[in-house]
Amino acid sequence: INKETDEYDVHFVEIVRSTKQLAWTLKVRGRGCNFDITNSCNRSNTDGWKAYSIERFYDGPLIYDIRCQEGKSLNFATHNTFKFNSPYPGRAVWMANDDTLLADL
Repeated sequence: INKETDEYDVHFVEIVRSTKQLAWTLKVRGRGCNFDITNSCNRSNTDGWKAYSIERFYDGPLIYDIRCQEGKSLNFATHNTFKFNSPYPGRAVWMANDDTLLADL
């Protein structure tokens, strides 16, 4: 916490992993907090804005860490459009450029 964020009830930021640069920020003003006074920002205090776990929602699943092994298998990591607390069944479909179905897993 620094002096810039002291005056906001909630301050969200996103950092670009590859460059470590700020992608965007959102600062929500409310009654604010005084970090020099004990308990002024106590978690049990119900005044103002609070956020527990913010996350981003996507238009489609995220697919990354794609690897082709010896031309025989395709491996990748994926996440749904929003966070789940447990594994959830999924489906992978590969289509050719002409929309021919290549695989439906």
